[in-house]
Amino acid sequence: MSNETSATRRRLAAGSAAALSAITGIVSYQHALEVVHATGSTGLAVFLIPVCPDLMIVTSSLTLLEAAATGARRPWIAVASLAGGIVWTVAMNVAAGWPNGPGGTAIAAAIPLAFVLTFETFLWLARRNPARAVLATAGQRRPAASPTPEAALAALIQSGSQRAVAELIGVPKSRVATWARKFSSAASTAAPKPPAGAFVPPPNQTAPAGTSLASANGSHGGAP
Repeated sequence: MSNETSATRRRLAAGSAAALSAITGIVSYQHALEVVHATGSTGLAVFLIPVCPDLMIVTSSLTLLEAAATGARRPWIAVASLAGGIVWTVAMNVAAGWPNGPGGTAIAAAIPLAFVLTFETFLWLARRNPARAVLATAGQRRPAASPTPEAALAALIQSGSQRAVAELIGVPKSRVATWARKFSSAASTAAPKPPAGAFVPPPNQTAPAGTSLASANGSHGGAP
């Protein structure tokens, strides 16, 4: 029952955030359109310029979300793009509300800020919802403790992708890579060695068919 209630809350929150993001995005676009018209722009540019800062915000936010999901370092260009998009859209909205006095300016400035905050909230919910919803539907529970290196290595062998393993068990990709290196080193040091005195054929040479290592050793070390 608690899982169903929590899932309902998340769906309602995600729907509200998506609706508010759409509303504030449309209003922000109209404000920017007025400013672009007032500056004398013509043609197709009038309709394309207003959407540029919002697309910068969306693109950089999705990039940062992907970096967080894969355990990668946040790219500085995405951070700069997010900050630049916010400053740009706030500036255009303030310019649109400026002729209406302090009240109009404050209202216009609040629109893009509401868009950014609600859109980031929506992305956070969208990132967390699918995995938990699938686990709840299947009647499974996430492990209380981190998976063992043995389990991670087994998943790595089956999938062939460290990134897929990281997403599967919910850990950063760097941790899976560390496990893979540890087990690769352990496997190389634990390789079986031939017994003392056994005949080891040189590289690119194999023992004759039907001849065991023991007989080969006896033929080399025994009497003729």
